[in-house]
Amino acid sequence: MILFVALALSLCPQIDEEQSKPEIDISLGCKKCGFMGAEDCNGHGKLFDAEHQVTYCWEAAQCKDCSGALLVDCNGCESGPLFLRRQQQLSKMERFIKSTTEPGILLERKLPRILTEHFDLCVTAKKMKNGSKNMDTHQLMHSMATECEAAASLFDTHFEAQPFNYSNRARLWYWTSEKDHQEVCVEILGSNGGSDLKFYGVNPAVSSFSNGYGLSNDALEVVRNAVHVSIHLMLSSVHQVSWIGNKKAGWFDVGAAHWYEDKLFARVATYCIDEANSGLHYENGQWRVAMKKYLRKNKTYILPTLTQLTSGVLEEEQHALAWSFYDYVVANHPAALKPMLLGYKNDVESRVLFKKHLEMNIMQVEDAWRAWVAETYPAKDIKPRKKV
Repeated sequence: MILFVALALSLCPQIDEEQSKPEIDISLGCKKCGFMGAEDCNGHGKLFDAEHQVTYCWEAAQCKDCSGALLVDCNGCESGPLFLRRQQQLSKMERFIKSTTEPGILLERKLPRILTEHFDLCVTAKKMKNGSKNMDTHQLMHSMATECEAAASLFDTHFEAQPFNYSNRARLWYWTSEKDHQEVCVEILGSNGGSDLKFYGVNPAVSSFSNGYGLSNDALEVVRNAVHVSIHLMLSSVHQVSWIGNKKAGWFDVGAAHWYEDKLFARVATYCIDEANSGLHYENGQWRVAMKKYLRKNKTYILPTLTQLTSGVLEEEQHALAWSFYDYVVANHPAALKPMLLGYKNDVESRVLFKKHLEMNIMQVEDAWRAWVAETYPAKDIKPRKKV
């Protein structure tokens, strides 16, 4: 019996001890770094998570430890997924650091800059008041990036847009020096823009004097303005380059910009009248209760006239009406937003677009809008945000 077992064992293939050991995966780091090859940089404090939400931040790129990659070497290995990511990020940061912007070239100095998926941001004020406290430039620009991207995410959903559907990032420039602002307006955007100038086209941009009337270097006002204006710029550059505000589509252009501003801040404060943040506060910028009362009181049809106007001629109350009508379309016909925008860009009239995409004539659309407002708008507006 013992002989049989020995014979059986002798016939079994011998296991090579070297072959039994697992191969070393060079894509893994070492024990020191948790096998990742790099570790988080600890030089970014409370804004570390915010840095991960942007493509490039001029402040993060100045970090002596990570140069903006947000990762530091393990110093114990040269492999692992985070090691490779760090190399890729360093290469990207180097390209951004070497790149220049038109205002930077014009003004001959390095400017604060944050890039996100949709925006190229610059704010030059050293600090702004935010509620009872102050925000420095770095904090402010990250807040602007966060709020603008939140609006852009909603916008992308509504208009079925991906990054490649835009002609370019929208450039948002806020200058604490009125001289810098005017120089940028004249030399880059081609016009003396007062306190605010928007530039539509392949490379959309806005230049604003952040200490001007209606903004006053207040963080909430400036960021809310940036959200509002960014929608105008995105509308002009998505899917097809064309600004609808100078066509008979002012209600759509203005209503949309107000809608995303209100969605994030529960208050509207930007009117873009006379190419400036006017500082107007129609019904204190809270419009649901006001529009419910207005439509109940005014029985004459509104849309036949409203849908014939350009953005620049809308009066205060027409801004609120445009917002409310856009609010109705978003809530009841969201699939119509993209084809209606493209229709306006191709000079199709509202009555035709309503019939095709809302399946009603203009009077029926207004009746439906009025009924929806009466049923859904509250008796009391919610409290607006007081800071970013």
